[in-house]
Amino acid sequence: MSRAAEVAARYDELLLAADPADVALRIEEGARALRVTYGDRLVCNVLKPFFIDLENYRNIVEHARLVLEALHLACGEFCRDRSTQESLGLTDTERHLISLTGGFTRHDLIGRLDSFLDSRGLPAFLEYNGESPGGIAYGDCLGEVFESLPLMQELGGNFDITRRPVIPEVVEAFREEYESWATSSGRSPESTPLIAIVDFRDIPTMGEFHIFKEAFERAGMRCCIAAPEDLILRKDGLFVGEEKLDIVYRRLITPDILETFGGEHVLIEAIEQNHCFVANGLGGYAVSHKGLFAILSDPARRPGGLGSDHVQAVDAAIPWTRMVSEDTTCGPKGGDPLPLETIAKQEKDTLVIKPASSYGGKDVVLGWTVDDATWNEAWVRGLDVPTVIQRRVEIPTKSCPVLVDDALKFVPMQFDVDPYVLRGSRIHGLGVRFSGGDLLNVASGSGSAVPAFIVE
Repeated sequence: MSRAAEVAARYDELLLAADPADVALRIEEGARALRVTYGDRLVCNVLKPFFIDLENYRNIVEHARLVLEALHLACGEFCRDRSTQESLGLTDTERHLISLTGGFTRHDLIGRLDSFLDSRGLPAFLEYNGESPGGIAYGDCLGEVFESLPLMQELGGNFDITRRPVIPEVVEAFREEYESWATSSGRSPESTPLIAIVDFRDIPTMGEFHIFKEAFERAGMRCCIAAPEDLILRKDGLFVGEEKLDIVYRRLITPDILETFGGEHVLIEAIEQNHCFVANGLGGYAVSHKGLFAILSDPARRPGGLGSDHVQAVDAAIPWTRMVSEDTTCGPKGGDPLPLETIAKQEKDTLVIKPASSYGGKDVVLGWTVDDATWNEAWVRGLDVPTVIQRRVEIPTKSCPVLVDDALKFVPMQFDVDPYVLRGSRIHGLGVRFSGGDLLNVASGSGSAVPAFIVE
């Protein structure tokens, strides 16, 4: 038994010996006090953290680092080469947006690689959110909540258990990157810069915005939460009311900018005119494009600059992925090249079709859960809208303690483990989500975030 498994087993014993209803109440009260909610819904209903051995954590970090470097290399080629952009279905408006540097060399100031762990604890990365990942604050706050539980304190007295808080790292990244941007722009950085967290008004993740607002303010920065319509562009800068902004924490994702505003908004103009520091940069949309996984997955399309260690990591950690097209290629099992449509029909029960630039599990079609007609409709739609087809990855499960009708039950739940990315290169901390279904995200309604604790 691994050290983490030993800790998890001991946690279960302590939970059974305690009053589970009281533990659940403490978690709920603590989480709500810290605004760990999705709308009105508590995002944590599992009464146990995720425990992982330090060696496994380090392996995930190393695989994530190599895959991330490969993604950036592929993205650089993608952004330079028009034919690659066309093969991934980018519009002229999208090309314009990702061309806006905003003073960045790496646009993904904050990122998240989504993965499932195999039986050895090694990750299979399905996608990268390098634009504006949500839920970062949930793990940190839930970590504080669980650490306050008497049973967790007793556990910590007998085992060496630590966390990797992410919020302080994000705040420091914003400050340092803003100061670097200001200096390179010929400006003097403000000692107490004003940062606006920008997204649509009254969206379900508003609680997380308040968590970050308080974190920025504790670090000596001024902060407000603003909707897109609150932003005012003037000759001397971007404003909310009469306050000039120094930094924008962009939670308004590019697909929403495209769909709602047609790619035109004062925030885009502010980036074009370099009026303020906007993170994540719009290039985060490019590095998040799932078509990059198709480029890396296909040996015939990989960038020439990949090292042998990157190739090994890509082969081990990225499942077979292709852009939906009329191309001929080798299938997930290798062999002679076949029309991709033929592979899609023959291997339906082992494949997933999903949009190349969407989030939150939107329009994802799982081949093993739908009939042939629905699968064929998804294929045809994917020929018109940039879409990837990807090999199914087995989703791991754990027995999770939950309170059902005031009784503690251990329920098998699927989970993913998602390393966070800082400044486009550093891997730090894990997001963990449990779910009763195949799509794991808090927005799906069946998801539960939990904190990750590392057992040393």
